[in-house]
Amino acid sequence: MIRREPWPLYDADAIVEDEITIVVQVNSRVRDRMLVPASLTAAEMQEMVMKDPKVLKLTEGKKIIKIIPVPGKLVNIVAK
Repeated sequence: MIRREPWPLYDADAIVEDEITIVVQVNSRVRDRMLVPASLTAAEMQEMVMKDPKVLKLTEGKKIIKIIPVPGKLVNIVAK
C-alpha cells in the first residue's frame, strides 16, 4: 500500500544549477543573453562578455566608460 511508503528525502544537490543565463546590456539596453557557468565571478563574467562578437560589434569605435558586472544576473557596458 502506498500509504505505508516513506516520504521521499530532500536532495539539495539536485536543485543546484550548473549554468545560468545572464543579460548583456549596452548603454542600459538589453542586447544579448548568454548561458554561462554559475560559478563565474564578476571579473570572469566581464571578460567573457567583452569577447562576445555581438558586444564587440556594438562597442566598435566607441569609448567604454564603465563596465558594471552583477554576478549571476547581468553585465552592463556604458559606451560613448
